[in-house]
Amino acid sequence: MKNQRISRTSLVLASGLTLAVLLAPAAAADSASASHKDGSSTFTRTVSATSVKPGSEITYTQKFEDTGTQKIYEWKNNVDSCLEYVADSATVQKGSEGAAPLPTDKVQHSDGVTHITSNDSEGFWTYKKDQPYTFSLKYKVTEGCSTDKPLESGFWYKWSASTWFSTREYKPALFKGGPSVTVVDSGKVHTSLALTDIPESAIVNEPIILNAKLSIVEADGNEKTSLSERTVKFIATGTNKELCVAKSSADGSAACEWKPETTGQVSVIAKFDGSDNVLGSSSEAKTINVTVAPPKTPTELKAEPANANGRNQTTISGKAEPGTYIEAIGPGGTRCVAVTDEQGNFSCNLGYLPAVPGTISVTASRDNVRSDMAEVAVNSSTSIFDSFNSPGLPGWKFPESPSLPSPAVSPR
Repeated sequence: MKNQRISRTSLVLASGLTLAVLLAPAAAADSASASHKDGSSTFTRTVSATSVKPGSEITYTQKFEDTGTQKIYEWKNNVDSCLEYVADSATVQKGSEGAAPLPTDKVQHSDGVTHITSNDSEGFWTYKKDQPYTFSLKYKVTEGCSTDKPLESGFWYKWSASTWFSTREYKPALFKGGPSVTVVDSGKVHTSLALTDIPESAIVNEPIILNAKLSIVEADGNEKTSLSERTVKFIATGTNKELCVAKSSADGSAACEWKPETTGQVSVIAKFDGSDNVLGSSSEAKTINVTVAPPKTPTELKAEPANANGRNQTTISGKAEPGTYIEAIGPGGTRCVAVTDEQGNFSCNLGYLPAVPGTISVTASRDNVRSDMAEVAVNSSTSIFDSFNSPGLPGWKFPESPSLPSPAVSPR
């Protein structure tokens, strides 16, 4: 095959390098990942779909991670020669930075090998703890790809840990075939699945609704494929735990109720297993942040004295849920904090407040989740004379009139 220069490639840089294969929107099956640990490094490869048909696209992603520090000079993604590299699809990502396209002259493809060279000014990429590197490439599945054997993949790279460098090749068997991808008969019906209206946050032990939409991507022939009563599962990717199961309606919509049991971030996907004539599919993941319920708003607020007008320190008290952290913000930037006792009582001293009308705002929090704000007014009854020498405002005195001499009485 003729050498073909590849334009921009998206490499993902992180503390390690993960190879993930992502399938185009018309993809029909689940993505898959496999990792291999070698010394201090961990390599993770991902394919966007495990079942594809001729004419569709598939994405390979690889992530490099290391507990120490390693350098990458070159990387080769070894795939089946029937796959056609998609020009300008290569990217690289460093750590938490966004994926960046690789220059055309840094990516070449020939006979099943996509060769990427570092575009860093130093001539290498450095991956280390908390800074992995990730590379991503797309390929088109051609008619030359056989349905009789799976597509397998591996990689080669030039690396160093100090001043010297070396090369190493990793075979498909270390990554469950790369992971392997099966080419299926194009006569089967392909589907796509997407999560819809997924909330960004949820509260422990309070149910939320998970929604997904199943669609027919392509069906050969005139017979229409029904979407009714297809089983859609919602799964937490980290633990592979099934959260809930739904049956799709005629338009492909599927919804079920899930009640989170613990706090933390949950990555959720929807999955359709398929049937004899319909290929399965899975959605992209979405993250839901699960927290505890916010405490109730503090009540029975009392500022004493309520009208200190700068002459006395003000104490704020009230009630909130036991064991919560209380923060009170008063006029002039005054602030105090407290923790409620077993009965929910709290009290803290705000000190001297400015001798002007104002408001004290009070919130309760638990596990960094804050309640709604409660407020109480202070110094609502003031006199201008109260503030002249108050500690809350700069001192001020009536000006003294200059002494005048008594008028002289001239004797007659």
